[in-house]
This record gives sequence, structure tokens and C-alpha cells, in this order.
Amino acid sequence: MRFLVRRNICCRRRNREHLMSVDLKRGETLPIHINMTFPSLPCDVASIDAIDLSGKHEVDLDTNIWKLRLNSHGHIIGTKYLSDLVEKQHTTRNHDDKEHHDGSAKKPHKFSFYKDAENMINKVKKALENGEGCRVYGVLDVQRVAGNFHISVHALNIYVAQMIFGGAKHVNVSHMIHDLSFGPKYPGLHNPLDDTVRILHDTSGTFKYYIKGACR
Repeated sequence: MRFLVRRNICCRRRNREHLMSVDLKRGETLPIHINMTFPSLPCDVASIDAIDLSGKHEVDLDTNIWKLRLNSHGHIIGTKYLSDLVEKQHTTRNHDDKEHHDGSAKKPHKFSFYKDAENMINKVKKALENGEGCRVYGVLDVQRVAGNFHISVHALNIYVAQMIFGGAKHVNVSHMIHDLSFGPKYPGLHNPLDDTVRILHDTSGTFKYYIKGACR
């Protein structure tokens, strides 16, 4: 809220008038802190998507969002994952700079698309056979307007998704929410969805959570 104080001075007499109005300034973002485990969803297919009332729709967000591969026991695969994250950040930055400055970049060849799709299918199928999961954590910055974000496999090409899962009923989105909070972090604050566990057995489903804010 924004408060405005107006002073009127006339004939040596001072009148003070208080007005209150809604602060309509735009541009500020709301941080959403995410820390979740998906024991049956490989990192290569897990995607964080966001959409809001302004019409902004983003798919497979990866800025300040990290994904760690987990084995069937829930342990991080590999001992050099931290260096892998640093390398990913460095590679992403260089890739963005190249796309921004190099206007002569060639479009991917059709053959390359099918080859990449085949590699993705084989890689994810192997991960599913090995019981791999994914730990998703980081900070998602969104506009301060009504909207939603979801973690799913929507970033996959329809053909690739069909070849991997054979249908939506085979996508297991079981999850554990370690931390899900909105706004600045406060020490000792327990959020409503913290420690939430939703496990699916031999079936598929969609879980939806609604956050409602109130002004006082």
C-alpha cells in the first residue's frame, strides 16, 4: 500500500488531508523457494513451467533452478555434481551470449532433431529402468500477479513423450516437498506445504495446490 499525505496552506491556515491508495507500480518480482524430490521422474524430463494473468508463459525454466539426479535409493548420482552445476551455469551464460551476438547461427537440421530425440528417448528409458529420480531446488522469480507454476513433462516433444512413457498414465509424479515458500525467507518459519509427501503406486495422477493470500 502507498500512503499519501497532502498539505494545503491557505491564508496562514494549515489543513492536513490523508489519502490512501493502492500502489500500482510494476516490475517487482516475488521469489518462490523450491526444494522438492521426485523419486520416479528423471531429471531429463522434469520441467518447471510458469504462467500468469499478464499472459507470460515460460516453459522449462532453469535460471536459478537446479536439478540433481538421484538413484533408486534417493542418493545423488556422482560425486562431482557441484562442479557439474558450475559448468552448466558457465555453459548457459556462454550459450546465451553467443545467441545474442551471433546472428549467423544456423537452424538445427531435421536429421539432427531426430537423432537428438532418439538419444533422449534411450537415455530417459535407461534412467527409468534404473529407478532414477530428481531433486529440484532453487528460486523461481515471478511477477506479483495471479498465476501458477507446475512441474511436469510438458517441455518434451509429444513424439518423444509418447515413445518414453507410452501414455500419460505411466508418468509418475510422486513427490516430497522439503520446502516451498513465497517471499523472503524467515528463520524458523514453517510453511504449510513443507514436509508434504504424495506417493503414487502403479498409477498416475495430478496434484494441485492452491495458495490464497488475504489483505488485512
